[in-house]
Amino acid sequence: MRIATFKEGISISDLKKSDNIYISKIESGFQVIYNCEFEKFSKGIVHAIVLDADRPSQVKVSKNILITARLTNCFLWGKGKADRWERCHWFKKGGSCD
Repeated sequence: MRIATFKEGISISDLKKSDNIYISKIESGFQVIYNCEFEKFSKGIVHAIVLDADRPSQVKVSKNILITARLTNCFLWGKGKADRWERCHWFKKGGSCD
């Protein structure tokens, strides 16, 4: 699996199938962070396959299923030039990553 960590100037169009992407969703009232393989981006929606999830024990997560999320609920992990340490870099509406 090729890992897509944050790089300055990266956008959603730079991601390739099977790159790593994180998706934040609310399931049963709890925030769940999915570690996924990017599949495609279409009309503002990211399609990805679940590899793993960081979640409370009350939330059941199935692996290897296709999930969808708005682009603004997706992020990459890494350290930018102006950052002191690694952090989440959220995608913006236009497709760029902050």
